[in-house]
Amino acid sequence: MMAGRRITGEIEWASKAERPSAFGISPRASGVRLKGLQYERAVGRALGPGWQHGLWFKFCDEGGVGYCQPDFIRVLPTTVVVLECKLTDVMEAKGQLLGLYLPVMRHLYSRPARGIIVAKHLTPGSTRVVDSLEAALADSGLPTLFWPWPPKPVGKRGTIHGMNVGPAL
Repeated sequence: MMAGRRITGEIEWASKAERPSAFGISPRASGVRLKGLQYERAVGRALGPGWQHGLWFKFCDEGGVGYCQPDFIRVLPTTVVVLECKLTDVMEAKGQLLGLYLPVMRHLYSRPARGIIVAKHLTPGSTRVVDSLEAALADSGLPTLFWPWPPKPVGKRGTIHGMNVGPAL
């Protein structure tokens, strides 16, 4: 995703896309970026089937053509759910969801879109904190699912540290 890209004005069109060639192949991740990717992959394993990971989307708004790549989406008959994984609950995740991913998903799928931040660590500014995917889905706002790491799935439904994560949808 382009750093800091947000929707400006109305979205003219949106579609699924291949990875844009302008983004190239990332060099080998290390440090915090590597830990973030490991956390994201672990969340994906725990979520199980039905969630799409790392899809690219292309859109056009008043700012021109842009691309975005939400961490996880699940398209349901009445809504689209978007999960954004972060090691630490930060305002950046809220900006990405509210200013980019959710508007693109609403336009593309012609239905409401819901966002959930999945975070390993909380901050003093963390709000709407929940401890299960079910609670996050029941929250009508933009909740933060506190998900300690490393997640260790147990049982068929994907329990993580006592948090039931799937298949809830």
